[in-house]
Amino acid sequence: MPTKECGESLTIDHNWRGGDAGLNSLCDLPELCVLSLNRAPLTDAALDTIAQLPAIQSLEIEDMSFSSAALKKFSQRQPRTRVVSRNAKVFEVSAER
Repeated sequence: MPTKECGESLTIDHNWRGGDAGLNSLCDLPELCVLSLNRAPLTDAALDTIAQLPAIQSLEIEDMSFSSAALKKFSQRQPRTRVVSRNAKVFEVSAER
C-alpha cells in the first residue's frame, strides 16, 4: 500500500505545558502525520490520544518514558504508524506502509 503524502508535522518537547490532556487539541489537526516527542512531560495516557489522530504515519519518541505495554497498545491501535524510540531504554516498533 503506498504511503500517503504527509501534510503536517509537529514537535513537542520539554517546554510543553499542556500535559496529556492538552494533546486533545491535536485531533483538530487532521493533516498531522508526523509527531515528534522529545523529553515532553507526558505519560502513557498521551499515547491513547495520539492513537486517535487520523493521519498519523510516524511517531518519533526521544528520551521519553512510555511503558512498553503502552507502546504495544498504541501499535495495535495504529498498526500502520511507524514508531521509533530513541532512549537509553530503547524500544522500537515499526510497521511499514
